[in-house]
Amino acid sequence: ANDTRGNPYLFIKSATVVAGPTDPIVIPRGRTNIDFECEFAVVIGRPGKYVPIANAAEYIFGYTAEIDVSDRGGRGDRKMGGSDWLVGKNHDTFGPLGPFIVPKEFMKDPMNTRHTFTLNDQVMQDSNTSRMSHNIYELLHYASNILTLNPGDVIAGGSPAGTNIERAEPRWMRAGDTAKCSIEGIGTQIHPVVAEGAATSSR
Repeated sequence: ANDTRGNPYLFIKSATVVAGPTDPIVIPRGRTNIDFECEFAVVIGRPGKYVPIANAAEYIFGYTAEIDVSDRGGRGDRKMGGSDWLVGKNHDTFGPLGPFIVPKEFMKDPMNTRHTFTLNDQVMQDSNTSRMSHNIYELLHYASNILTLNPGDVIAGGSPAGTNIERAEPRWMRAGDTAKCSIEGIGTQIHPVVAEGAATSSR
C-alpha cells in the first residue's frame, strides 16, 4: 500500500533542557513567542537500530509526558530558509518531563490516550494519541533508522491542535502563567512560567 503521509519530522532536544514536572518554565531574555505542546512520550528500554515496526514495542520501557516548549520567534535572519529548531527547541527548561515513567505493562492503551494542556486553567489542547499521524511504533522505527536508540532516550509523539503557531491571535506563554500538561494514566505536570533571571534554581 502506498503511504501518502510522508515521513515524520524529528528534531533533537539537548539533555540540558530537561526539567522536572513542577520546575519553572523560563522565558528566555528578549524572547516573547513561547509556545507549548503537551506530548505523550516514549522512553526507550534497550538499544535499537533499524527496528521493525512490528517489533517496536520490545524496545519501549515505558511512557511519560513532555511539554515541548518552543520559541517561535525565529532566528532573526533568513539563512537556510526555514525554521531553526536548535534556536526554537533548546533553551533551558524547554523539555519538562514527568511526573512519572509508567512501565509499558501498566499503560492500558498507549494508542488511545487522552492528553490536555491548560494555561491558567483555560484548555488550550485536548486530544488523544489515536489521532497521531504516525503512531509511536512508527516514530520509533523511523528514528532508529537515523540513529541508534539507547535506554533512557525519549521520543515525544507530537502535539494535538491548539498550539499558538496555528492561532490567528496567539496567546504565548508569559511570566506569571501556570502551565499544566495532563496525560491519562501518567499524571500532570504543573509549571510556573517565569522570566529569565527571576527563577530560583534548586540545582
